[in-house]
Amino acid sequence: IGLVAPGVNILSTVPQIKASFADATDYDSWPGTSMATPHVAGCAVLVYGNTPKSKAAADAVVTRLTSTARKLPAMKKKKFTQEYGAGLLDLAAALGNKKASGKSKKAKARKKR
Repeated sequence: IGLVAPGVNILSTVPQIKASFADATDYDSWPGTSMATPHVAGCAVLVYGNTPKSKAAADAVVTRLTSTARKLPAMKKKKFTQEYGAGLLDLAAALGNKKASGKSKKAKARKKR
């Protein structure tokens, strides 16, 4: 595992009467790798789209995604674990829109209180 991505309660495009966590939708929600993979692929193509195309650029995308992944509490401050790889995919950090950090803005705000 190189990194992890959201994969629980992800809305699919499969029409249903209700999703398990969003009654206002007509789409089902599914868990698992099949729902997390599109997050990683979409992020990778956005990062790759900003670079000249080459094998080196493709390799750089992998490095960018893993180096900007958000560390999770279960990783116990390790840079890499078997269970979580380099951490949770962080699209904003991978695109350079924010500095990668181990905590969300909400968590930081709660800590300041």
